[in-house]
Amino acid sequence: PRRLITFWADISYPLYILHLPIMLGVMYWVGTPGVFTYIGLICGIPLCAYCVFKYIETPILKRRPPYPE
Repeated sequence: PRRLITFWADISYPLYILHLPIMLGVMYWVGTPGVFTYIGLICGIPLCAYCVFKYIETPILKRRPPYPE
């Protein structure tokens, strides 16, 4: 359970930032969404958030200078 909680905590900010633009874009493109659209959003948005965390946020945080003690 700890790894699952850590995973959701790690992607929480990208998830917060990405969910609305992705949902609005899909709703604009699809029109009236069906069940499969919602299933795709529920699976796709966390996947996008994970990719942003892994390939954008993590490299930036690794390059940041350490905080002074």
